[in-house]
Amino acid sequence: MHSLLSGFVLALALVATIDGALDLPSNERPRIPVYEGQCDPPFSPVEGSHCYFLSYNKMKSDWLSAQLVCSWLHPNGRLAEFETVEELVDATEFLFKDNQDGTYPWAAPGPWIGAIELGDSNEFVWASSNSPIEVPNWSPSRPNSPTFGDGVALDVTNFFEWIDLSNGTEIPILCEIPSNPPPVELTCSDGFFSLGDRCYAVFDNDADRLSWYNAKTLCTSLAVGGHLVEFQTADELGLVKDHLLESNYDCFFYWIGAEEIGNTNTYFWTSSGQVVVFYDWWSGQPDDGTSGDAIGLRCSDNWRWSDEPKYGTRRFICEAPPVDV
Repeated sequence: MHSLLSGFVLALALVATIDGALDLPSNERPRIPVYEGQCDPPFSPVEGSHCYFLSYNKMKSDWLSAQLVCSWLHPNGRLAEFETVEELVDATEFLFKDNQDGTYPWAAPGPWIGAIELGDSNEFVWASSNSPIEVPNWSPSRPNSPTFGDGVALDVTNFFEWIDLSNGTEIPILCEIPSNPPPVELTCSDGFFSLGDRCYAVFDNDADRLSWYNAKTLCTSLAVGGHLVEFQTADELGLVKDHLLESNYDCFFYWIGAEEIGNTNTYFWTSSGQVVVFYDWWSGQPDDGTSGDAIGLRCSDNWRWSDEPKYGTRRFICEAPPVDV
């Protein structure tokens, strides 16, 4: 018996066939690993980006009721349909290994899947689309049930090969739902570092000094969505200030992305056009009497703000959103 099981696992690892023997090397193709948030509960994630509900020996029903139960479990729930060789291999390998574990035994003969017979023709379709089954995995001598409108079950005693049964037979169920998309992996553009959910670049060398306008232009060119740093929330301001206080940057004045409206001492963030709603001025600031100033962070003043004319060359800090890997 052990040799039979070993032979089956080896066969699954090597081939997948359209007519029943499993012609795609499953160990040579990429398979999406299980990822966080892949499936809505109570469905279980399976490698290959699949989501299944297995009733084991805890629930049995006829084929039509099984479809109904799947739809109760999730709005997009249905009996499992294996529409590609890849999914058939993924599901069969998973079920076989899960069954070998033995923690949750199946009731014989095994679960319903979403294939149904057309009349008494021994021709089967996937119920959700009424489409022909391109990748069957019939047990030898199957299908052979004499009844009308049979359903298809997976035979737990024979490596989960397919058998046809009267659709009124009460057996376990195997439901599926579409998986949720994988989480997007984000990173910072070259030259930027991650802080919170944003990316920053601090230009603290003397050779980096630019006017406010030129610094603004450079930040835009360095990354998609790049701009001089803007503090949209007090939390972001605190996060960046903590970083600056804990780091060993040259202690000078650094441009940020706030520009004065006329000579009003009211500022707006230039990339968003939003008026600055909170300030972190150093004592006595703002104190420049010219029109259209910009704001900078003064290291010597605990990184608090002061206003200066935009033509002065200063160090600066860029900000950009993370990008897809």
